[in-house]
Order: sequence, then C-alpha cells, then structure tokens
Amino acid sequence: PVWAGQYFPTAAAPAAAAPASGAPAFDAGAAFTAVCASCHGSAGNGDGPAAAALIPKPAPFTDPAFWAARRGRDEDLVKAIRMGGASVGRSTSMPAWGSLYSEPQARALLAFVKTLERR
Repeated sequence: PVWAGQYFPTAAAPAAAAPASGAPAFDAGAAFTAVCASCHGSAGNGDGPAAAALIPKPAPFTDPAFWAARRGRDEDLVKAIRMGGASVGRSTSMPAWGSLYSEPQARALLAFVKTLERR
C-alpha cells in the first residue's frame, strides 16, 4: 500500500530467537514496539498513528471480547502475523511479516500480544 513506507519500519529485522550458542534472545516486546505499535498502538488498543487511515481499524489487543472470539485459534493468529490478515479471512490492511519473523518468533510475538488483554 502507498502508506506502508510511512508507518512500517524498513530497518533490519529484530534479532532471531537465541540458538544454543548464547546469541541474544528474540525480544517480542521490542518487536511489537518496532513493527506492530504503528497500527495497534503502543498499549495494543488499536490506536497507533497509522490506525486513522485504516479500514477496518486494527485489532484492539486489550479488549477481552477480541480474545474471547479467538480462544484456541493460535494457529490462525500466527498465520495472520506471518502471512497477513487476508490469509485468515481478515483485514487486507494487516501486512504479512513472515519475512521478518520465523514461526517461533511469531509465536513469541503472539504470546506477548496476549499479555496486553485487560483482565
């Protein structure tokens, strides 16, 4: 999309998941801040700076109703992270991040995003 260059980082991907050699571990919180917060907001409310231009609006990860509708659907959520929203029948505005994140990294990112739910 035309606006992608405005809001999505073009820098190198965050560090990969740590191999046994002791390399730095993947920091899912930092990845969320660097890539996801531009649309989903720094707290996950779906109110990032790019959200105003998106229809539909980005998912509000803080909303318990969002998670209630997705319980037990981690595979779909990981697929959406890696292959984009359209890959799971959701928004075409959600880009595919598979070139940045391996499947284990996408799972770590999903685990982080789940911590944003209001309880």
